[in-house]
Amino acid sequence: MAYSQLFLQGQLEQKLITVFQKKILGRGKSKYTFLVFSSSKLSTMRFGSRMMNVPSEPAVTEHFDTLRLCKQHEKEIRTLRQELALHDTLTNRSQISYEPLSESQIQDVREQVKRFLSGELNDIELVNVRQIKETFAQFRVIVNSMESEVEEKLREKYVLHERDGVTSGQYYL
Repeated sequence: MAYSQLFLQGQLEQKLITVFQKKILGRGKSKYTFLVFSSSKLSTMRFGSRMMNVPSEPAVTEHFDTLRLCKQHEKEIRTLRQELALHDTLTNRSQISYEPLSESQIQDVREQVKRFLSGELNDIELVNVRQIKETFAQFRVIVNSMESEVEEKLREKYVLHERDGVTSGQYYL
């Protein structure tokens, strides 16, 4: 290409950029810059026309005081607990506690789970979410202990050997 053609092409590209900026700046206070290359003028123009239709909504950046927010949340938690206690009293459920479980309560849950697994107990009475979570935790503890017991019994019965990175068992009498 001759120098004059490159110069004219550069002027055309600059005019296109100016047209896009004026067109978009007329709709808002955002500034967009389009780099127009000779091989992609049409696609850049299409992109610019699509961008003109994108709505933009300014948003205020809010800064929060974390100490004040913590105090507000603690106050809200106290209020909700009082409201929940009042609701429980009105529905004759005043014995329910929403505080973390004590060690004796955890032991009671563990005993209930053991009795349930042995068949002595048909149902486990669940009154709140903390008790449900603790019940599942006790099930997990029991399953893990049973798993380790079974593994120990298998280790007593079988001798394990490493063979090509794979553990295999042999029966041991």
